[in-house]
Amino acid sequence: MATLRAARKNLRQTNSSATEQVGWTPPSFEGNRHTRIGASVVEQFVLGHDASDVLRELVQNEYDGGGDRLRLEFSDTALTVTGDGRGIGRDGWSRLSVIVGTGRVMGEGGADRIEAKQNGIGSKNFGLRSLFIFGDEIYVRSRGRVALLDLKTQETGNQKDPAWSGASGVQLHVGFRNAPFEKLEPFTAERERRAFDLMAARMPATLVKLALGGRRSGLRDVTVTSSRVSRSLEWRQEATAERCRIAGVTAVSRTGRMVDREAGRDDKRETFQEIEFARAFTLPVDFAGRDFPAYYRIDGERIRICVSLPIQRRKVDLGRAGHFYYPLQTPDSRTGCVVSVSAPFDLNNDRSSLTDSGWNEWLVDRAVELTLDLLKEDWLDRFGADAFKALTAQGWGHSSRFLTQLQKRLAEDACWPTRAKGEERLVAASALVLPDEAAIDGFLADACYLDPRLAGDAGVEAMARTAGAPPFTLSSFIRLRCAGEDPKALATKIPKGVANFHYKDYATSLAGEALQIKFGEALSILSRKLGNPHRTDLGTSPSTLCATGALKPAKSLVLVAPEIWEACPEPRENRLHPSLAGFRPIAIQCREFDE
Repeated sequence: MATLRAARKNLRQTNSSATEQVGWTPPSFEGNRHTRIGASVVEQFVLGHDASDVLRELVQNEYDGGGDRLRLEFSDTALTVTGDGRGIGRDGWSRLSVIVGTGRVMGEGGADRIEAKQNGIGSKNFGLRSLFIFGDEIYVRSRGRVALLDLKTQETGNQKDPAWSGASGVQLHVGFRNAPFEKLEPFTAERERRAFDLMAARMPATLVKLALGGRRSGLRDVTVTSSRVSRSLEWRQEATAERCRIAGVTAVSRTGRMVDREAGRDDKRETFQEIEFARAFTLPVDFAGRDFPAYYRIDGERIRICVSLPIQRRKVDLGRAGHFYYPLQTPDSRTGCVVSVSAPFDLNNDRSSLTDSGWNEWLVDRAVELTLDLLKEDWLDRFGADAFKALTAQGWGHSSRFLTQLQKRLAEDACWPTRAKGEERLVAASALVLPDEAAIDGFLADACYLDPRLAGDAGVEAMARTAGAPPFTLSSFIRLRCAGEDPKALATKIPKGVANFHYKDYATSLAGEALQIKFGEALSILSRKLGNPHRTDLGTSPSTLCATGALKPAKSLVLVAPEIWEACPEPRENRLHPSLAGFRPIAIQCREFDE
């Protein structure tokens, strides 16, 4: 009984405690609230970048600011970055008031909102923060003011900077880290050497699209120097307008030259050249009002999409890999062929590759459309067979949508130039033939054969075969000569996928003496390659010209020597036409006249 009373008492105490908890009022934290943000967000961002990424971020900021020259100076203790673009405006200072990010920002003064950069190629407010690779404090100087971003404390500041008063452009200053901070290491001379290697390797890909051929010159001059490792990188680039044969498509030729100087070795020089072609496309309703960089914007309804080819000695450099650009190169996204594509793509967080989105698909499909038009109307005249080989899948590339759509269009579209003129100049690959032997070329209409600038090029013919062009074999040739529409009686059989043609008006077409001689010449050249079915069909099919101009089986004809032609009593309808007597594969099928 005592145990039961104790249990009931405990139950009453528990219920009483629960009742008190339900009515609990939280205490006031007035004066005891603090804004604390984990440094790991910025730290992880910095650890995911290297010196080439820093260059990329600095370059796009300078381009957005309208500058044409950028200087990076590594001293013994600090990095100073100087650009000659516009100074920082109100929105820029606002973005510098937070360590990282835009949008709704929580701070000690309550909730605030930091707007993203509009129309710029960089807009996430991450770029300058990559400089934390080198040190823990970033100073940004412009228009008589200086902003501070402190990695260790996650604090920012902004105040007057009398020493900068009256100077133009923007200058950044980062003192080198001398001691580890969390996972970030000191920036030593050895790390600086590696940083220069990375920047040298990535400089052309980072800068080439930022030289413009219009009224605005774009970014033309980038120099990186180091007193500590006695090295400098100097990049100069220019852009000039080119003519394009397609109305509504503009072209610009860009050339970049880098000189890499280091104490104790000869200068290294690198040149990069490309021709870029651009067309305006109207935005579909689904993407109307979409925000994207002014670099690609023509007006409120139209967007500029570009494709380019790398050039070396005025030819397409088929050894280079094509990339996607935004307009800086995405390091991890290749097009899969030599052609590069520049458009305002959706990118992943570190802007190294494209995301899977309907917007990107629309951009890529428009780039494919532009590429095919250029191939048909400009590139063949400009580059010859290399225009087609530039679309060949590269062994080291991955199968991007751009490549797969190109291959699909090459197989379906009338985009293959032929020997024909006018409307038949361009045909689908399936309408072509690819002769196995030079001797059997030219027996079909001109619209069946590749343009002379492409014919015989192994690379282009391999592309055409992949796209659906059938081979025209020796068996195809025998079938063409020996039968009309119905080939069932022939011993020569044509496998699936091999060209199988016949003359529509077989008897009239084949009875021409010139065509019979042409067949005879080809058969003589290929005599040793003829198989038994071929020889059987040459002898038994009514395909050989007799002396009266009719077609008969060669085995039914008599070969008459020229010196007894007039005296021979054999009726002319039984004689082999004299113009064919010298072609052994035909003549041996006939019986000789016995005096």
